[in-house]
Amino acid sequence: MIALVSFDYAVWDGPRPVDDAAAEATFDRLLDAVNEMRGEVVPPTAALDRFITDLERRWPLDADDAPWALSPIRPSAHGPFLMLHFSGAATAEDVTWVDAKARERGLVRFDPHNSQVY
Repeated sequence: MIALVSFDYAVWDGPRPVDDAAAEATFDRLLDAVNEMRGEVVPPTAALDRFITDLERRWPLDADDAPWALSPIRPSAHGPFLMLHFSGAATAEDVTWVDAKARERGLVRFDPHNSQVY
């Protein structure tokens, strides 16, 4: 039997880091800023808002095939930063679609588990 594993994927609106180490430092800074907000609502930037709208159109809240471990995703956005939590049922096609949309919107994609920027 194959175990399905959930994973996280960070997306942010900002300059692309020069390498994985710089991306990890930016990720840590953004995550610390979110944690310091302690529930304060900071609307997503325009580019991140458009990206979230893309995701909501592809997978409406009532979609049975949504790849999210946590939904809705919009409340997870804080200013320029969004942490996506994929369920173990997310497919490679789902992740590829999300990555393509983020790239199309000019957003940085970062895998915090492998410390890789895309």
